Amino acid sequence: MSGSPASARPLDVEAQPQVSFEDLLRRHRRELLVHCYRMLGSWTDAEDVFQDVSLRAWRALDRFEGRASARSWLYRIATNACLTALRGRSGRSLPEASVPAARLGAAPAPPIEEARWIQPFPSGPSVEALAAGRESVTLAFILALQHLPPRQRAVLLLRDVVGYEASEVAAMLKMSVPAVNSALIRARARIARFRRRHGTEGRIAPLSPGQQRLLRSYVKAWEAGDVDAIVALLSRDAVVAMPPFATWYRGRAAIARWLAGSAFGEGRAFRVFPTFANGRPAFAFYKSGGPCLPGESAAEAFEPHCIQMVWLARRRITRIVSFLDGRLVNDFGFGPRPPLGSSKK
Repeated sequence: MSGSPASARPLDVEAQPQVSFEDLLRRHRRELLVHCYRMLGSWTDAEDVFQDVSLRAWRALDRFEGRASARSWLYRIATNACLTALRGRSGRSLPEASVPAARLGAAPAPPIEEARWIQPFPSGPSVEALAAGRESVTLAFILALQHLPPRQRAVLLLRDVVGYEASEVAAMLKMSVPAVNSALIRARARIARFRRRHGTEGRIAPLSPGQQRLLRSYVKAWEAGDVDAIVALLSRDAVVAMPPFATWYRGRAAIARWLAGSAFGEGRAFRVFPTFANGRPAFAFYKSGGPCLPGESAAEAFEPHCIQMVWLARRRITRIVSFLDGRLVNDFGFGPRPPLGSSKK
């Protein structure tokens, strides 16, 4: 985009004259990406759709008359691009909301296509920054959104999250104001019913010193392959899920069997690095057994494995979701090989 003639075209935008198209996109890129993520439930899809949004906006630039703010104009383009992308698609989900927990000792069922599952969102280096930005991207909220029809999803997000008036949303979606208000009422009711069935997440808050120590112990246990040490950090009724496998486990005994039989099967080892996803503590996992690079031994050949999110309560881990897609590790800013230095800091 930056090489196109339009990228340097000046706009009279929001009381700041001579703002280029490139600057406009850069200013709103983050919030538009997050909006697309909420709509689609997939960070990969959100990035793809944002490229389409950029192209649509560039092509429509000559028709932008300034009757609405440039931000509203971009939200209209982004929302309608998402609605187009959602045509014919079913909503994404998570294993715990789709099937019952697996029986003790049951092996994971075959994986289901990636497009069925929600993806995590790289929320930045600190939970405080996410909370300050008021980004409603908790996994529970994203999951609930995916159970709304796409147009209701769009109305709810534009009204209750982004904060536009009903008349503005009506103009964006080419709906009447009464239709927008009706869709919002239905969407709120559906979200409330979903939350009653599946619960909500606690508020986003900075990690306490005790929780930080717990997570350091968790990383150490994974890298040591110590199943007993991992299980000791879990609550009694902790759950583990690992999309694209629909199978998930509840309770320490079931999780211990999964760790010993599947996660650490065939002598697999891991390198683990902390990050944040959807406002929660998360980890980028690298697994052993990757292809060797020139000058690299088999013992050094770790490859991207997954992004794993964890939930904490009372100094115990209550929930683990491992998104088993090595491409997500790159989305979270990590490379094809583990970073240099210790992962236990």
